[in-house]
Amino acid sequence: MKANAVAATKAADVPIDIALINEYTGTHNIPQGSQVATIKIPGKDGILYLQAGEYPAMKLTHIKRDSFEESAFDIKAAFIRKEGKVNGIKLNPGGNEQIGIKQ
Repeated sequence: MKANAVAATKAADVPIDIALINEYTGTHNIPQGSQVATIKIPGKDGILYLQAGEYPAMKLTHIKRDSFEESAFDIKAAFIRKEGKVNGIKLNPGGNEQIGIKQ
């Protein structure tokens, strides 16, 4: 198997539709007791980022529909849908689950 074929199977290579990026972007309020009050999900050039509070934005890797990860800090992110629309995000930074409600 060629190296290119192997690389195409990596999670980082899963393409994401621009329309989906627009559904995910926005600000999510995190309940009291979290280290940050809001999570921002900006999109730029077909890539989603996660910004917790005032910390720098981190690139999210698309795994499958509604599921992403950020490997440097071991963050799993899954967007929550209600009646087909994204209305929240579930984060699992280092094993600590947090739910954010989209504004």
